Amino acid sequence: MNQEDNRRCGWCKTDPVYLKYHDEEWGKEVTDDLKMFEFLVLESAQAGLSWLTILKRRDAYRNAFADYHAEKVARMTEQDLERLMQNTGIIRNRKKIEATVTNARHFLEIQKEFGSFCNYLKTFLPDGKPIINHWKTLSEIPASTPLSDAISKDMKKRGFKFFGTTICYAHLQAVGYVNDHLEGCSFKYRDTMKKSFVNEKSKIEMFNGIVEIFDKENMPWWFVRVPKKLSSPYEILADRGLIAITARVGKNSWQTSLLPYGDNTHFIALPKKIRKANDIKLGDTISIEFEIRERKNK
Repeated sequence: MNQEDNRRCGWCKTDPVYLKYHDEEWGKEVTDDLKMFEFLVLESAQAGLSWLTILKRRDAYRNAFADYHAEKVARMTEQDLERLMQNTGIIRNRKKIEATVTNARHFLEIQKEFGSFCNYLKTFLPDGKPIINHWKTLSEIPASTPLSDAISKDMKKRGFKFFGTTICYAHLQAVGYVNDHLEGCSFKYRDTMKKSFVNEKSKIEMFNGIVEIFDKENMPWWFVRVPKKLSSPYEILADRGLIAITARVGKNSWQTSLLPYGDNTHFIALPKKIRKANDIKLGDTISIEFEIRERKNK
């Protein structure tokens, strides 16, 4: 892919470990408890350190903590803790290591009470669904929210350690229960577009629009505004990740999203490969056909 199709949130910069994590994991909804516990282990180890420091030790943590199987970690003994304190691949902070074992035991308790840890976290979410935010700059993203306050407070009551509100919010971002990819990030809705849509209905719309451009963090965006009468019925569904759009110009198609522009309009981004294939220039009026697939709740 070219650079324009791979716009990323600025925090991941150029480190290959960060880039892979951002592109393939961060902000994508986790639905199994094994992965959920992995992030719980890593997030609690991060306290006071950079996330990149922990990511680079991820395999070492996997080996040290039984491939992130909570039931095995919960059975670790004092002898195991002493052994881990000699493991140079992980952060050798005894309180954090002890907290990982303690947290594993409470993790299992929550599984027993709610069926899964994922189910537990979703009891705090509106309608039990991930939250999709619409930040435009990194400075807008909070370090914590009332949601993370409430979850970390409840988990503290249950006995969890090293899981304050800031760590909790980072965890929610990591497991995709809060999607904080910036609006200009190419990966914000990419996972949603890959999901299979159940009980879906499809509708084809067509409109003519003028090719425009604006500068987003020193990178030009080419786009076409979607008429209000076409975008209005789908705005809420788009915000919840419940629609997928296939746009077409001429014989070329691409997966896209309905993205907010200002207060009252939405737009469809125009990828470089589509512009090149159709010799599209700034200011051209083009005809766009787009198929909207709506996912209905089961």
